[in-house]
Amino acid sequence: MSKSEVIAMIGAVAMLENPTRRLWLLGNHMRRTAEEMVEVGEYAGRKVKGAARVAYVMDDDATFGLANIHAVYREDDSYAYQLFRDETEAMAWLAGETST
Repeated sequence: MSKSEVIAMIGAVAMLENPTRRLWLLGNHMRRTAEEMVEVGEYAGRKVKGAARVAYVMDDDATFGLANIHAVYREDDSYAYQLFRDETEAMAWLAGETST
């Protein structure tokens, strides 16, 4: 996915009036640089405001690290996030069934 595609998806989420639970299935195709992920995280922090619980699911180490960079740069105290390798675990966390 290109940076502009990621930015477009964030813009689409921003138009949904802040869904409080979000699941991002990133797979292994998030090949952006760390600098780009900082930019994307800062953009998301400006566009999507309010309390939210967000789960990121990915299946490779590179995407895992990049998703963490993105999430850290959200800079919003009401933004709780968790990184997962398993979609079922992510869904349970989003539902509040685990405290991970």
